[in-house]
Amino acid sequence: MILNKYGSNENFPNFDVYKIHIHIDKTLYNTEIYESNASDDYTVHQMCDDYIKTCDGFVIVYAINSRTSFIEANNYRERIYKLRNIKENVHLPILFVGNKSDLEIQRTVDYVEAKALAIKWNVGLIESSTKTNQNIMALFQMICEDVVASTNNNTTVVIDKNTNSVVNEQQKYVLHKCCLV
Repeated sequence: MILNKYGSNENFPNFDVYKIHIHIDKTLYNTEIYESNASDDYTVHQMCDDYIKTCDGFVIVYAINSRTSFIEANNYRERIYKLRNIKENVHLPILFVGNKSDLEIQRTVDYVEAKALAIKWNVGLIESSTKTNQNIMALFQMICEDVVASTNNNTTVVIDKNTNSVVNEQQKYVLHKCCLV
C-alpha cells in the first residue's frame, strides 16, 4: 500500500480511501485517494472501472523490478481513456510512477524506457519507494498540481458590463479524487 503512512484512511472490503491535504499555491486541497486492495482481478477491474469514471486524476504505478507491471500500465491507461470516453490525445491528469526504487539491483524496467513512455503519453514520471518513503508525498503533490491545473476553469469571474473590468473573482474549491492503479 503506497499510502499507508500518510493521511487518514478508511478501509473497505476491496479498497482503501486515504484523505490527505495538499498545498498548492497557498491553497489547501482536500484530496481523496482510492487504492485497490482486492485480491481477485474481476473485483479490482470492476471497482476501478467505477472510480475511473469519477476521479479527477490518476496515478498509474508499476514496479521497476517487474516488466509485467510495466506492460500492464499501458492497459490501465487505455482503459481510463476508454471508460472516460475521450480520445487519447486529450490531456488527463495522469502520473506514471515507478515504485520500488530501493530495489535498483533488481531493476528490469530502465528509467529511460519509462521516461520515453511518459513522454509519449504526455504525463509526468517519478520513481518512488514505499519502503524508504522516497518521493511518496512528492508524487501526490505532482498529480494534485496537474488536477488543479486541468480544472482551473472552476473560476467564476464577474465582469462589469459598463467598464468591462473584473469586479469579483471567486475560486470554487472542490474535493479532488484520484485513483491509484
